[in-house]
Amino acid sequence: MNNKVMHFNHMILDMLRGETLNYEGLEALLSLYLIGYVRQLGQVVNVDEFNRTTDFKELEKKLLDIFEDITIKYPILEVPLEELTRDRLLEKLNKEVLENLVKTIIDVPFSKYDWKDAVEDLIHKVSETSRYIDIAQTPESLNKLGIEILDPVGGSFYDGVAGTNGTAIYASKYSRLKGEELDIYVQELSPKLINIGIIRAFISGIDNINVYIGDTLLKPGFKDGNSLKAFDAIMMDFPFAQSWKYDDNDLIYDKYSRYVYGKPTKSSTEWLYISHIIKSLSEQGKGLAMVTSSSLFNTATQNIRENIIKEDVIEAIIELPSGLFSYTNIAVNIMVINKNKKIKNKILFINAKEMATSVSRTKKDLSDESITTLVEIYREMKEIDEISKLIDVKELESS
Repeated sequence: MNNKVMHFNHMILDMLRGETLNYEGLEALLSLYLIGYVRQLGQVVNVDEFNRTTDFKELEKKLLDIFEDITIKYPILEVPLEELTRDRLLEKLNKEVLENLVKTIIDVPFSKYDWKDAVEDLIHKVSETSRYIDIAQTPESLNKLGIEILDPVGGSFYDGVAGTNGTAIYASKYSRLKGEELDIYVQELSPKLINIGIIRAFISGIDNINVYIGDTLLKPGFKDGNSLKAFDAIMMDFPFAQSWKYDDNDLIYDKYSRYVYGKPTKSSTEWLYISHIIKSLSEQGKGLAMVTSSSLFNTATQNIRENIIKEDVIEAIIELPSGLFSYTNIAVNIMVINKNKKIKNKILFINAKEMATSVSRTKKDLSDESITTLVEIYREMKEIDEISKLIDVKELESS
């Protein structure tokens, strides 16, 4: 991250000091960053006209006119910008603050790449510091590790708990670096996170994203006729230890037969999401899920675990170091689900607990070197003393 971007965001957040920067405030702020970004795409924004504006209502009207022009040229932005206008989100910011923000953002000499970095840095800063916003971001190193394992080059990619689209953006960039466009599909329960995610993806250069708002476990948004759409690659970092209150019949009579492996304990939705991933993969598809250690070994989930193990779609379990997630110290693993496993009837267990690098007293990360090592172990199905071992599924069926 370059220094001028970090300095700019510090300045913007200083201007907002005392303001309640909740989801609506962040959405409004990102829409202003969007104006700066589209100027670099050739969208005409008259800077002098903004600098001459002294009346707040006139300023607001000019902003809304620009948003309307943007949605005409870039239809992917229609939903977030129309909601911004309809709900009058700009009024959530203090009038004097808004005027200063607009003039500062319009005047800054950023390239489109600077704006992309500014958005990423802003979301990170706000999610780390604001007590009004809880954006559970997947750590960048885990996005890198997960996407390297999935290797999504062309085809389709899906995240059913997309949040602000960090994982989908990383997947799209990975595929582009390999010379192929990836068809991106995301679903998220929160409309505010969806809107933030659309703007974030657009400023990252992604305008082919397919979006659905709703509960993935009850109402999956992407279908092919009467069946679920089948994806080539899936990565989901779903909520840990989140209880569910669905009617049992919603699971038993699910029209897509996603939950045929069994009903998990009410205290966690993790195996529901895993079941959804399995049923949403193409015949050659590969999925990845972040799973707590308790879900892997809890006796209450033994039945559903055994049924999925018998299906022989779990290819690897990677035990991660503690401290990678900023919002929890829960022990977490990566589960790799593969409909076309290299080695049938075996699961590769990888111990990565000691591969972390300390970033601060409480925060750890995976280095690029560690990621390269883990990806190599997985791809080659290597067995290394005290690090990785292939285990026959029969040994696991009653564990």
